[in-house]
Amino acid sequence: MWMNLWTEVGLLCMKVLLLLLINSQMQNIVYFRNNTTPRTSVHFIEIMIIYFIIENLPDWKFISESHKSERKALHKHIVDRLEELREIEEWFEKANADLHNRVEEAYVALSDELSERQKSLEHEKKKYDREEQVMKEVRRFQHEKVKLNVGGKPFVTSKTTLTRDPNSLLANIFHTQQPDEDGSYFLDRDGTYFRLVLNYLRDMKIPQNALDDPKIMDELMQEARYYRIADLLRLRWMDLPLITQDELHQLYPLSPPPSREQTVFDLQGKMLAGLDFSGYRIDPRSTFSGSNLENCKFEDALFGFDFEHTVDFSHTYLKGVLFPSDERTPPAILTYTM
Repeated sequence: MWMNLWTEVGLLCMKVLLLLLINSQMQNIVYFRNNTTPRTSVHFIEIMIIYFIIENLPDWKFISESHKSERKALHKHIVDRLEELREIEEWFEKANADLHNRVEEAYVALSDELSERQKSLEHEKKKYDREEQVMKEVRRFQHEKVKLNVGGKPFVTSKTTLTRDPNSLLANIFHTQQPDEDGSYFLDRDGTYFRLVLNYLRDMKIPQNALDDPKIMDELMQEARYYRIADLLRLRWMDLPLITQDELHQLYPLSPPPSREQTVFDLQGKMLAGLDFSGYRIDPRSTFSGSNLENCKFEDALFGFDFEHTVDFSHTYLKGVLFPSDERTPPAILTYTM
């Protein structure tokens, strides 16, 4: 209270002094109009401005304080709004992270579910495909079912099986023979090993116990020759030790002409397919028993002859073999069995 009183007293004193100065300046202007300098006018104007300021100082003070309070209020309003925005931004980030996590979890769960469904569908499809294939095989077999009578033994198979080798006798039986009254085709063969023939045509292989039994293999090869099943004939000689052309020349060097020396070959149970024996003089004591001689060339070889021996070609595979066809080769050595 005392501070406000002293402030008002001070302002009143300053007003009195300023009025005295103004009165003095006005007298100077009246009496010394013609001698008034620009400096005197400037002092007068400055005094008037100061008086105006002092006169209106309370109003300026009020305006300044009002502006300050409004500025504080505005600043507080801005700070409050910024705080609200910060809180909203934090909420949004938290909500966005939570939504992202939930979406990711839902995506993973859905992906796993779809993967399981896909696996289940693939399994069901494979199962259905197998069942469909079995049904097709059953229908095809029923449609293509063929009855055979082999030496009095009945067999039932399919046309697809019998025509697996299109050049075989079995594949052409439908064109060369009419079925009997019961619908079966008669084959005048021993049916003991015909089961192995049919199983080979079905699976393209022979059981190992049959391969290891020479008697069974001899009988089976006899049947294969009759039915003209070339791959079955070849099967017996597929896993034999291989002899190459270079190895043949190392084991049995060629005698340079005009030598008449004969070579005794001992090549039993060997894979000799495609070898060229041209230039050799083959001793009649030679043996190729049990070997695969497919496509071998003997046409330019000379076969020796005596009355006690002949070259042994027993149990050999001789498809495509070229033998001599002129008088140099005695007919006796061309009698062989497979």
